[in-house]
Amino acid sequence: MSESGASMARTFSDKWSRNPSLAFEQTLDENSEISRWILTRNGFSTGEGLAVYLADKRRILDAGCGNGRVTALLQRYAPEDSEIVAIDLHAAEVARENLAGLTNVSVQQADLLGDLSELGEFDFIYCQEVLHHTADPQAALENLASLLSSGGELAVYVYRRKAPVREFTDDYLRERLSGLPYEEAMKVCRNIAELGRGLSDLKATVRVPAIEPL
Repeated sequence: MSESGASMARTFSDKWSRNPSLAFEQTLDENSEISRWILTRNGFSTGEGLAVYLADKRRILDAGCGNGRVTALLQRYAPEDSEIVAIDLHAAEVARENLAGLTNVSVQQADLLGDLSELGEFDFIYCQEVLHHTADPQAALENLASLLSSGGELAVYVYRRKAPVREFTDDYLRERLSGLPYEEAMKVCRNIAELGRGLSDLKATVRVPAIEPL
């Protein structure tokens, strides 16, 4: 594993081990901001809309499930006789504990770039906020697509590529915020967003000379 890959692995391992219930309850609360964001970015105005979409899905995969919060959301709105599989490379144990008791859910540790053929085929694959963190997003996407059943669908959400300085800033903030309770972390994020809007409102132009190492 490369140095950057090892760093990423530590980041996500620490994120979930230190905060196993991070945003779990909020994701299942349809009135919360984070739940509405998950639903609307996938084209659903309500949980009932998601339930209608999942009505004919018998096998569902949450690829890169983190602590299992979206797995639980899918389980809530999927048919009772559906089978839901959740996989994650760094947080499988955390997800397994959080999802204990959901009889139609299983959790496995797996790499999106590894051999996933033993998982079988799926009618719906959910993979969001994950692919861009892999060493080869295109290969990971093709790997998941190979698991789709005939007529199956894959829901993907990735971040826009960021400039190096933004990446460095995000890494710094992620390290500082990862140990905070969810609501406190969200308060800090809202303040950062307010700072960004304030700077944007300045309408200032900054001339930056070429910096070759960056």
